[in-house]
Amino acid sequence: VTLLVLPHPVLCCLAMLVVAMILAGLVGTMALVLNIRIETISMINLVISIGFSIDNVAHYFHSYMASKKPTRKEKALDALERIGVPILAGDASTMIALLPLLGSKSQIFRSFFFILFTVLLLGALHAVV
Repeated sequence: VTLLVLPHPVLCCLAMLVVAMILAGLVGTMALVLNIRIETISMINLVISIGFSIDNVAHYFHSYMASKKPTRKEKALDALERIGVPILAGDASTMIALLPLLGSKSQIFRSFFFILFTVLLLGALHAVV
């Protein structure tokens, strides 16, 4: 699917690498910080997280490919200038929308909050930094 969105093979491989790094960070955070066990609910949340983790990366790489700048460094800076703030704004608004889940007593909703909040944070950091 990534090849259809990003027709450049190197960017496709980089996108897959960044998504793998985000998911590795998420699983590590789940195990070491949040004490969330790998079970049915957390696995469903992980599958949902894959979509959120590719979102930022795909937008940034698409902006990089669409840039008319001549050098790679200028293209990277142009893409970051054009798409960096919208990526951060989208992630921030999604994080704010998740905040009511924090008050829930249900473990399912709390797990959903922590996993999605972490993947949004890691995705924003990987896409913009």
